[in-house]
This record gives sequence, C-alpha cells and structure tokens, in this order.
Amino acid sequence: MSKSNNFFITIYLLFCFFNCTKVVVQQGTAGVPTTPFYLNSIPPITTAGYAIDTIGLGVVDWGDGIIRAKGTGAIDPNNPNKVQARIMAERAAIVEAQRNLLETVKGVRINGETQVKDFMTQSDIIVTRVSGVIKGARLVSQPKYDSLTGVVTVELEISLYDKKGLTDALVPPTPIPKPVQDLPSEVKEVLQKYSCVVFDAEGTGLKPALFPKIYDENGNLIFDTGTYIDTTSEYGRRVVQYIKSLDKILANPDLKDNPIIIKIKAIRGKLDSDIVISKEDADKFKWLKDAFRFLFNAGRTFIKLL
Repeated sequence: MSKSNNFFITIYLLFCFFNCTKVVVQQGTAGVPTTPFYLNSIPPITTAGYAIDTIGLGVVDWGDGIIRAKGTGAIDPNNPNKVQARIMAERAAIVEAQRNLLETVKGVRINGETQVKDFMTQSDIIVTRVSGVIKGARLVSQPKYDSLTGVVTVELEISLYDKKGLTDALVPPTPIPKPVQDLPSEVKEVLQKYSCVVFDAEGTGLKPALFPKIYDENGNLIFDTGTYIDTTSEYGRRVVQYIKSLDKILANPDLKDNPIIIKIKAIRGKLDSDIVISKEDADKFKWLKDAFRFLFNAGRTFIKLL
C-alpha cells in the first residue's frame, strides 16, 4: 500500500474518532438533554427507614421512595378444598392491601398545599392512572399464613419515583426543556463549579413532599420544583432526595468537593412542606432557577431533614 493511501486512511480514522467521541450533553431516553457532560449523574444516596409517614394503614418511606400497605384475608374453615380456601384468602388480602395502599397514596404530599387526593378530585385521568399504579403494586414478600388464626397477610408496595410509579401517574408528558447550550454563561459556570445543592431543614419541622415549592422570606415564589419534572430522564421524577445528614454527601467523591448548603429559614403551606429561604440567599443563588433541572436530573439536589 502506498504512503499516500496510508496518509488518507489515517486522516479518515482520526476524523471518525473525534466525531464519534464528541460529547455535549447526557441524553434522556427520548433524546432530551438532561445534564451537561461535565455534570455526570450519580445513583441515589438516600437511606430507607428514617423519613417515614404513616398514613392510614400504610407507610411512605421518603428515603427509599416506596409506599407500602398490608392487607389480610381469612381462610374459610368450612371450605373442604384447603388449597382453594387459601387462594381465595390471599386474593381477599391483596384486595384489602390495594385499598389500604390507595388510601395511603391519597395522603401523599405533593407540595405544601396539595396532596394526591386533591389532584384526583380534579382529574378523572389521574384517578385512572393512580388506580393503574395500585393494581400494578408489587408483593414485598410471599403471603404469610398464620395457621392458628387462619389469616393470610400480604404486603404490597409501589414506587414514588420509578417508571410507572406514583410520579408518572401525576405528571403529564414533559415538554422539551430548554437546551443546555441556551443557558446563560454564568449558569454554565456554576454548574461546573458546584457539586450539588443541599437545603438544610434541620430544626424547621419540614415534612417531605414530592415537589416542594421554594419561596423567599418576602413570600415571592422563587421556583416550583414540580415544573422541572422530566419523565424521560433516569432521575427526572425525583426532584429532591431527603437525607438525614451530610455524611453520605461528604463521603461521595462526586459530591464532597464543593456542595452548596442553603439554610431553610422557615416552612410554608398548610402541610408544612414548602421551603422559605432568606432574601439574601435568594439573591445569591438566583441562578438556581435555571440550573436546578440539570442538578436534579444528575441526582444532585437534597433536603436535609434532621
């Protein structure tokens, strides 16, 4: 092969390499830009079992992002077919668990003023979607049979944030967000500078919600996290992670270097789930309105409760 042919082949290979390896943004499942390339997504760091709401006969684990409820069914002692009797008791237990799960779901806080039941009274579509999520609930473990009482117990769970979980039932299809390249230069700079944002609610009594709103101390709405939902991205359904301390952030190599910690000054709303920060912090971090979507899509937005 001639030297000239080798030269052109080399140029061609270099051209292919640089064009194939050029990275601008991480893409969601529908090809929507979710985060700048320098803001890599990280797995959730939340902990199960510490931020628990008991609603009706079920529980909401905000750390784990799971809603669970139990149901029971009694075995008919007069049914001579023992296998059939047990199957029928299991079905009755599942129906009761689904009913209890629905009541728990209705009490889940969306923000400081609204619960899921409020959305359901406003839209038959949401009622249908929520019912579908309940019907698709998973068994936590195999049904438990108490031979002494003749009762079967089942426990069901659904996800708050995963695909086909509660958030998907509440949020309509997401419009195409503002592209990364259209962000102001100062917003791009801070996205490269800071590793995550933590709203510190210690001592405020803040109660977890799916999409809390953030206000300044003068009552001005800074932004509604519910408007940032992106159901096409990996973490786009979970706008904040509720944590109990900074330990896991400081131990995470992707988060530890330069986190922003914003002290929550007060809480707002009849459900005590919306956030109030100082006017000074609102002015200092005004870029958050544009940057928040990219931070939470990368799993980098947190609220410290304890």
